[in-house]
Amino acid sequence: MGGDREVIGIKTARGATATSFAYDLANDVLIQSYSGGNLNGFMVTNQYDADLGRTQMALWSNSVALCRNIYGYDDASRLAGGSSR
Repeated sequence: MGGDREVIGIKTARGATATSFAYDLANDVLIQSYSGGNLNGFMVTNQYDADLGRTQMALWSNSVALCRNIYGYDDASRLAGGSSR
């Protein structure tokens, strides 16, 4: 998801739901996942390019992709477009 970047993990809890985050060294959220409560099994994943622009974001439920957004950038690293699947 973040290529060869190192991953740092953090876990928080509120009520019955625990939320886990995985960050790269640039502090980009690579994975946000939930366990317990109403959000159990949901996960959001992000992918970034070398310029730290988000290239893909996906919503998962129990390992099934529910939605996937893909982003493209121009040569000046400006958002040039996006699509959903």
